[in-house]
Amino acid sequence: MAAQWVDLLWPVLLLLNVEHVDINKGDPHFPLEFTSYPISHSLLMGLVWGAAFGLIHYLIKKDRKAAIILGLCVPSHWLLDLIVHKPDLPLVPGNSPHLGLGLWNYPGLTALAECLFFTIGLVLYLRSTHAKDRQGKWSLWLLVSLLVINQLAGVFFPLPTSAHAIGWAAQYQVDLHHPRILGRQTPPSESAFHKVYIPPANPTLPTLNLCNKTHKMKSIQLDQWGIQNLRLRDIPTPCTGENEVLVRTTATALEFHDLLVVENRIPFGIRLPYTPLTEGVGTVEKVGSRVTRWKKGDRVMIPFISRWESGKNTPYNDQLRTGFSAPGLLSEYTVQPENTLVRTPDNLTDEEAAQLPVTGLTAWAYLVDQANMQAGQTLLTQGTGGVSLIAIQLAKMTGLKIIATTGNSAKEARLRSLGAGHTINYNDFPKGAAKQNASTTASASTSPSTSPGRTVSNNLFFR
Repeated sequence: MAAQWVDLLWPVLLLLNVEHVDINKGDPHFPLEFTSYPISHSLLMGLVWGAAFGLIHYLIKKDRKAAIILGLCVPSHWLLDLIVHKPDLPLVPGNSPHLGLGLWNYPGLTALAECLFFTIGLVLYLRSTHAKDRQGKWSLWLLVSLLVINQLAGVFFPLPTSAHAIGWAAQYQVDLHHPRILGRQTPPSESAFHKVYIPPANPTLPTLNLCNKTHKMKSIQLDQWGIQNLRLRDIPTPCTGENEVLVRTTATALEFHDLLVVENRIPFGIRLPYTPLTEGVGTVEKVGSRVTRWKKGDRVMIPFISRWESGKNTPYNDQLRTGFSAPGLLSEYTVQPENTLVRTPDNLTDEEAAQLPVTGLTAWAYLVDQANMQAGQTLLTQGTGGVSLIAIQLAKMTGLKIIATTGNSAKEARLRSLGAGHTINYNDFPKGAAKQNASTTASASTSPSTSPGRTVSNNLFFR
């Protein structure tokens, strides 16, 4: 809507006689003469509208990055118009030079350029969204068909007879941009992963799709922030879509960021009531009508980023995180998309596997994907949190040398049993001595980042 805003505004101003257009039937290429549209189509007003658009979005969503992007989208329309328009685009309202490269004078090149931009836009949209049911598929292609028909109508249909007729005809374009055309009339619910829906940049908690009012489940929720405000309650069991799976939670793992969210130490824009917890495993209780990968009784690990199926993560995927912008796992049941569930290893109990989806994946991603650790290198781990403990075990399997730090002498033996070749209790040394001890022990190739605290500040001496 931001990129199209000036074209949505222009027909309204045309009908109000604030801006003006003439029809030149003698022009074989483009018969419309835009005699005056400084409010909707001048560069200065494009910047003003962009600033207003971005400011309003920021005030509502508190998302600075999205506000900047939307603010830039509005004047970007002027830059694209500059390519195709005759020299009729004003820089500022009033007496001003008018610019335009006039591509509309060359119908063949115009058609090629518009088809190219339309195709690129459609491909980007298809790559950033994922339709999981028939409604999502046919509604998108219905919109594409209507846009193509609208474009062909401008070429083959008779010209409007007046400026007011043009204004009213342009309202059809406004209707094409109504969110119902894309099936986006409602925000995503816990069981609405199949909708073609682009969520807001600032994630907010989706509303649970609680369609089964008779079957209740236990859930621990917050009505106000603070760990002391956690309450056990009965709520309806959520419904399962045709490409979704109802998972019965069997084991969960506690993360430091779960505490940050519950205490609201870092505002994530989450709405209350809120169900916390991001990491866990479960058993398939029920599958949707189109699900083929899973059956009742399968043991599964629940994804943290529910839309992330493969490849690199994207901002679109990242906007839906379990326990943040989607309901967490402190419920008997959750609804999950079929494609991102992962089978729980047979050799692990549910309790052992519960910290693999977030903690284990974090350690693996750091050591393998980011650090590209190789046998013979040295790893420094900080403290005895989940990421550090799993990193030690992965590093041991890879053939790395491991230095582990802790502030508790009782934990040193446990760290050595997991694979650490050398342990340092940083409380046994003054800061200068600790630094010297570490430097004479080994030079660490890398050190995974863990939750901030006193451990991290002390262990910075060991890098």
